[in-house]
Amino acid sequence: MCLLFCDVDSEGKIVDSLIGDRVIPLRQYQYFFYLQEVVNVVVANVPNYRVTNGQLTLEG
Repeated sequence: MCLLFCDVDSEGKIVDSLIGDRVIPLRQYQYFFYLQEVVNVVVANVPNYRVTNGQLTLEG
């Protein structure tokens, strides 16, 4: 399991993120998600993730 904290632009693209199994953010992010994928899979796919209507989706 992986934790994803992120900020997105107006199109839902992730512009800043904090990802890890056990991470504690030092600031407030727009979104927070629990993911079943392992950390390195999420990191590799960050450009393909979008947040739409508060939901995280994987495109492409």
